[in-house]
Amino acid sequence: MRRMFMICCSVTVLFFLPVFSWGADREELAPGYDRCMESATGASDMLQCGKNAYLYWEEKLTESYKNLWAICNALEGHSSEQCREHIAKIEKSGQEYREQGMDLIHLFYGEGDDVQMARLEAQRFNIVAAQKQASAMGSLACPALDNARAIFERQTLLWERGIVKNFDVLSDDILDSAVLGVYNTGVTPLDAGCYLRRDANPELFKASKQNFDLALHAATAADIATYFFGRPAPLRNVTGEYLYGNQADGPVMCRGKMTGVSAAASGIAVRGAIFCMEDPVSEKETRNADMEILLEKNAKAPLGWIVHSVHTHPAGE
Repeated sequence: MRRMFMICCSVTVLFFLPVFSWGADREELAPGYDRCMESATGASDMLQCGKNAYLYWEEKLTESYKNLWAICNALEGHSSEQCREHIAKIEKSGQEYREQGMDLIHLFYGEGDDVQMARLEAQRFNIVAAQKQASAMGSLACPALDNARAIFERQTLLWERGIVKNFDVLSDDILDSAVLGVYNTGVTPLDAGCYLRRDANPELFKASKQNFDLALHAATAADIATYFFGRPAPLRNVTGEYLYGNQADGPVMCRGKMTGVSAAASGIAVRGAIFCMEDPVSEKETRNADMEILLEKNAKAPLGWIVHSVHTHPAGE
């Protein structure tokens, strides 16, 4: 009777596990898990494979919580406190869920010859639970992290063209000069609104400006600043309605890879590396620099954050 009870319970446990955990078309529990299990010669080896898989997802889960804590700390006042309370409760309940589930499996199997099977089943339950939690917590942080990643890529683009150097506080002068630099090097994301023809727009090409081929409206310049830094440029050093300049096309040869986010005094600090292709033929990349950006929360910014400071230095320093 006890054996029948255990079999029924084992079937019940299967319903708690995702479909991809079982069957020919299942998805691997963690990278390298299947290969490890194929070479296992006993229960102890199988448990070690499971331990490696669990540590993989536990690391992912820890990183997800770390990112969520950073986002909570970047909020203001009572919202920050409530956010931290919610995350703490989720973290605690998730741990309790996993512990109770494993205890239940051990209860189903009882003692004696089934101990090793109980350990394997409990371990699998723990791995899948950690996997599902890591995915769920990661999805909560995704909007803010995706926005931070987008901002990091945009700052990488400025770094590549040498448009903006390191700064501790974003000033109006930096915004103004960045807009002109972005426009004149042809990296503006708003190119479609900047290509003007002399015959179609004669009012933009007259007097001393006749040698210039393109014109950029001041409002578009403000949009460029907002795209890269989260707020528009004041353009206080610009006279007249239009900015004039030559635009040179060129491929983006560098990319930014965000490696972490952490809480900072007035927002979040985004860290990452800049990789550049020095040989377009082989497409081999080299890590050229490391970058850290301090972002401040701002509901009016398109991505919810404003760049406060940027610091880059050669990779490895």
